[in-house]
Amino acid sequence: MKEQFYGELEGESERLNHHLTPKECETFYLQYGGESSNETKDRMVRTLTKIMERDGYENVLAVSHSGSCFNFLRHWQDPMEELKKGFGNCTIFVYDYEDGRFTLNEVVRP
Repeated sequence: MKEQFYGELEGESERLNHHLTPKECETFYLQYGGESSNETKDRMVRTLTKIMERDGYENVLAVSHSGSCFNFLRHWQDPMEELKKGFGNCTIFVYDYEDGRFTLNEVVRP
């Protein structure tokens, strides 16, 4: 799954935004021609729901960037508790999908 688009800041050092809270990140990248956090969230939810609604797609592996994973989780629940525990590289989020809704089942941290 595509990560959030950062516009002119794409590929730049994260030190340019390290001081931002998740709330401040919601619209920060728009000024650089990037995506808002809500656009990322909506894209992730729409795409993963569409995949899960297909016949024969009971178990799906989706790989993405931590920011996109955070925004996807934000749609279904308050993500701050999980963020405090860490969203490091290779973190695995296991969701259950039923009746058009994803529910976080488990988080595996390396």
